[in-house]
Amino acid sequence: MVNINLLTGANDQASQQEKAEKNGRITVITILVLAICIYAGFVFWKNNLVKQANDANVAYKDKYEKLKTGVNLDVIDLQNRIFLSRDLVALDKASLIVLDNIEKGVVSGVHLEVYKNNVDTKSLYLKGIADNHDAVARQALSFKKLEAFSDVLITETKVLESGEIEFVLNIKFK
Repeated sequence: MVNINLLTGANDQASQQEKAEKNGRITVITILVLAICIYAGFVFWKNNLVKQANDANVAYKDKYEKLKTGVNLDVIDLQNRIFLSRDLVALDKASLIVLDNIEKGVVSGVHLEVYKNNVDTKSLYLKGIADNHDAVARQALSFKKLEAFSDVLITETKVLESGEIEFVLNIKFK
């Protein structure tokens, strides 16, 4: 049997070119649709992230407001006081050293009632009650022996009805 082909080679090249153009158009359209889908996905993702961030901020503000009320208010107040005292201690550690020295220097039979610390003049005002005059003298001597204090003066003494001695000390610290 004889193979009769009615197509010529020119038509074969034209159909191949048409197929290539058709495949090129399909590829370009596919890439364009894919790019549009990716862009839309990113826009949706961004909007979703912004919404989640706003929801988290609202939830945080609500939780914070709940924490600032009721029993938690005492906790926050205590925390604020801790921060404040930590800052004050950082500013003036000398007061702690002075208090430590006073604690070391208090003798038996003496009760201190008033403590006033003047950082500007580096002086202390102490008011206390002692069992007798001997305890007042021992207290003044005890403070004089401490290296933290440079001058200790008994400025006032008074005998109370109970027989105890009320005294005032002015102390200069180094």
